[in-house]
Amino acid sequence: MKFQYAPELVEEVVFQEIQRRAEKGDLRLFREYHQFADGIYDDRPGNQREAAFDQLHKEFFVKLGFGNFIYQAIAESHLQTDKVEQVFVGKALSQKEEGADVSKDGRGIGIKLRTERFFDLPTLQRYLRHEFMHIADLLDEAFGYEYHTRLSPVSPTEENIIRERYRLLWDISIDSRILRS
Repeated sequence: MKFQYAPELVEEVVFQEIQRRAEKGDLRLFREYHQFADGIYDDRPGNQREAAFDQLHKEFFVKLGFGNFIYQAIAESHLQTDKVEQVFVGKALSQKEEGADVSKDGRGIGIKLRTERFFDLPTLQRYLRHEFMHIADLLDEAFGYEYHTRLSPVSPTEENIIRERYRLLWDISIDSRILRS
């Protein structure tokens, strides 16, 4: 399974973690980051800097352990990983944008997270467990999920009401299974 992170999410998480530590008086990460960043400015022409900074942010993201939480949550979710080829982690701008979904062919997973989630790791872990249980259900043939754009020939308002009620019941089911395990 290949993991891909949105560069803007990774960059923002790394910068905020550097700032959080610096505000607490720990400047080691700040110094280490700038040692590498200064080298990129000195050694790379302008058109190669963006890729170099993306790689630097990715390395710090992994070094800080943020990528492990997503991998661990997938492992705990009983997801049928033999079906999934790629996991994309994107940046959500608001709480309403957050969530996970599966691609139409079932080979890809996408999850959008707000940057703030990474700074409360127990809450992030609970949230990821819940979202990946949704994905595990969608990929489980016994669950019977079929990709449809419309539920039935009802009005959009009625369709939204049906979806919201179903989502609530599904969330309760997932939370119950997590508590039991």
